[in-house]
Amino acid sequence: MHIVTCASTRSSQFLISDHKVLLETGEINLEDLVGCSNWVMVFIFEISSLDKWKKEEEDAHRLSLIELTKRGRQIEERLLSRLASIEDDLSRRAPVDTHLRPDFIKTEITRIFALSAITYLHVVISGAYPDIPDIERSVSKTIDALRSLPDPKLLQHVVWPYCISGCLAADEQQNDFRELVSLPRITHRACLEALSLMEECWRFRKTESSSHDWASIMERRGQYILLV
Repeated sequence: MHIVTCASTRSSQFLISDHKVLLETGEINLEDLVGCSNWVMVFIFEISSLDKWKKEEEDAHRLSLIELTKRGRQIEERLLSRLASIEDDLSRRAPVDTHLRPDFIKTEITRIFALSAITYLHVVISGAYPDIPDIERSVSKTIDALRSLPDPKLLQHVVWPYCISGCLAADEQQNDFRELVSLPRITHRACLEALSLMEECWRFRKTESSSHDWASIMERRGQYILLV
C-alpha cells in the first residue's frame, strides 16, 4: 500500500517504480485485497510521480506550467477513457440482480478510486481549490458514487477517495460527506479520522487565504494518517 501512502501524504518517500511494475504485470492483485483494480492504482502512482516532478521543478525554479498541464492532461485522457469503460459496464448491469455481487462491488470501488484520482490530479495541476470546475465536477460524481454503494459499511474500503474528495468539497457539498459517516454501522476509525481531516481543511480554508488539502492538514498536525 505504499502508493496509497504517497498519495495520502503527498510524499515521494515510498514512490518506488517496482510497485508499478508489480501492478502492471498482475503479480499483485489489489482487487482481492482492497477491491480496487490494479490499473487505478497505477494511475495514482503516475499522479504521485507527477506531483514529485512538479515539486522538484519548483525547487529548482524551472517549473513550466505548460509542461505540467501537458503531462497532467495526458494522464487524464487515459484515466477518463478507462473510467468511461467501467461506467458503461455498470450501466449495462441490472442493479436489482447484481448490486451485491462481489464483481459489481469491486467495479464500484474501482470507479470511486478513479473519480478521486481525477480530483487528486487536478489538485496537482492547479492547486487545492474546490471552485475549479474539474475538481467540483469530479467531487460531485464521487459523492454520487459513494451514495450508490450497496452497503454503507463499504465506505471503510474507500477511505482514501472519501478523504481526498471530501477535503476538496465546496461549501454546499460538505454535508454530503458528513452524512456518509453518520449512517448506521459507520464506526470504522479511518472513516472518522478522514472526516476530522476534512472538517479541519474546510475550517482553515475559510479563515486563511492559502489553500489547504489533506496532506497540508496532516503536516500542520504533525501527524500523518494512512488513508486505508
